[in-house]
Amino acid sequence: METVTTEEASIITGHSIHMLHYYQRHSILKASVSIGKKGVGRRYSYDDLILLICIKSLADSGISTSRIKNHFEKFKKQKHDYLLSENKYHYFVISDKNMSPYSVDDLSELITKNKITSHKFIININTAKNKISAYINDKLL
Repeated sequence: METVTTEEASIITGHSIHMLHYYQRHSILKASVSIGKKGVGRRYSYDDLILLICIKSLADSGISTSRIKNHFEKFKKQKHDYLLSENKYHYFVISDKNMSPYSVDDLSELITKNKITSHKFIININTAKNKISAYINDKLL
């Protein structure tokens, strides 16, 4: 998939353009591609869109922006070497301490071993992927 503009990212993710700029300014999530000195031509990748939809889900659940920022800072420091766009990962599990993507099998194992507690959030990455695909399909029609 090609990258999308800030306006398109806003439509796909449900965030206002103002919030996308806020996330950029406060280093919560930066667009993968910035064109120009001040990044006026920001472009969001498929993985950026997945993360933005996950952020929206957290924000809609009442998680504060500062806590979301904290999770994403820790996520970036983990230096994961995977792309969310690959079909390997289906869920984000978010606890007080970290945020990590999991496959269906990995999540099943966590549940079986009672390592999922009520204070953890589980976000379905496939929901984000479906939302992005629907936008792309509508755009192509």
